[in-house]
Amino acid sequence: MELKTIILSSEEEFRNYIISNSSNIYKFIIFEDALNNVIFFYCFDKNRVIISTKEYRKNFSFFKNKYLSLAKDLFFATIDYSDHLYAIKLSC
Repeated sequence: MELKTIILSSEEEFRNYIISNSSNIYKFIIFEDALNNVIFFYCFDKNRVIISTKEYRKNFSFFKNKYLSLAKDLFFATIDYSDHLYAIKLSC
């Protein structure tokens, strides 16, 4: 089975996808490219589909707090990175 990639048009659409398909998702990752001021969002589901999007010129801590709260509501675990100011990884 091959991987399929879907690029969504906004962070809001990405978040709604996670909420709607939470039982099928096993991991999502959010990180910031601080040099280019872009935040990337990736979601991996159990059907070998990768969902992604990006946002420009937003505050990473805003999204970090939003997704940490969402992860808690959906019972996802947070995996720490050595530099977790600019990245979070959440998995079931």
